[in-house]
Amino acid sequence: MSLKKVYLPLFSIIVLTMVFSFFQNCQSISPSLPSTQESLNLTYSKIDVDNEGHPFKTAFNGRFDPSITYDDAGIGWMVYSSVGGGRDPFGPYIQTELAKSNDNGKTWAWVQTINPAYDDSFNPPNGPLLEGNWNYEVSTITYSPSDPVNKWKILSHKLFAPQDTGHNDPRYSWIIYKEAPTPNGPWSAERALFKADFAPLEPFNDVPEINLNDLYQGSEDIVAYSEPGLIDFNGKLYLNITALSADGPSKILLLNSEDHGQNWNFIGVLTDIEDAEKLGYRALDGSALVIGKNNVIYFLIAPILEGSTFVHDGTLVVKVLDINQANLSRDSNGKLIVERHIFANPDIFSGNGAGQSTYHYKNINGGLIMSQMHIDNHPEVFKIFNTKINF
Repeated sequence: MSLKKVYLPLFSIIVLTMVFSFFQNCQSISPSLPSTQESLNLTYSKIDVDNEGHPFKTAFNGRFDPSITYDDAGIGWMVYSSVGGGRDPFGPYIQTELAKSNDNGKTWAWVQTINPAYDDSFNPPNGPLLEGNWNYEVSTITYSPSDPVNKWKILSHKLFAPQDTGHNDPRYSWIIYKEAPTPNGPWSAERALFKADFAPLEPFNDVPEINLNDLYQGSEDIVAYSEPGLIDFNGKLYLNITALSADGPSKILLLNSEDHGQNWNFIGVLTDIEDAEKLGYRALDGSALVIGKNNVIYFLIAPILEGSTFVHDGTLVVKVLDINQANLSRDSNGKLIVERHIFANPDIFSGNGAGQSTYHYKNINGGLIMSQMHIDNHPEVFKIFNTKINF
């Protein structure tokens, strides 16, 4: 029996996990949070994007998965997922929007849609016609001043949502890359960059350029990749990305590019399941490399609560000691040293929780920006918040 035949049943598990996690967690959650939780001292300020050119003719379900960077002029740039389309309870369309801030994150104004969702259909081998739409999620943006031509880079997870479910199917997904000379564009055509052994399935398996499973040992159980996080540091691009097994997030990898995104090198594993267990969590997910004060690199992680499917418990902030060695701050027992645990707003904590965050030290009026679900506010259940936490 081929490995692909072995993994197809397992893949159905991860499909169900990602598709139905919303429904499994639509009850309001009252998490048991430590008495020292940082959320008690926070003021959560919802981010609304001015003059947003909504692409959806019907219900708008909100914004999620932000990523920010700043240029040399001190202008902030944010990409985020915009969700809508009128399907109950949300979607089916998810696409990448770009916004800018002239006041260090206090307010944001819409610029353009970078990755528009679109309808499509195709014939899988030995299967009926699949109709649905392509979505773009968990996008990440960085400014790379050393690139003489295309100083702006974006990576996104592209997924197909079959019409009969309306939800993304990771079996038909891969990581795409775009670049541009300015954030206003023109943006390049999408480059199909990363895949796993088993995703995407045919007829797309040969479309992406790089099979990440080939770059490191211990990838035998990895069936897809998601949640990319990109920064430029000292003229190199560094990428963190979540490796998914049939049980969900398994490990977070670190790669870099020394030629402005043309070629990519595997550096190491940043975190794995053992790291999550030492912290009392099921898994670690939704990560981002960010630049803090004094050019210190931090790693933001959204931990998943033990016993849950995909309920994220705020944001862990961990210092990066050596980015060229994938070396994070740890104690003598190898346990991650958490500088800060920034919890979600307990008043609206629901659904898949919160914690997929972004930060830049120039974003002083917004601080760390956190995604959070708010089920009771349907149809706008996806929200992003300023926390004004700076580090």
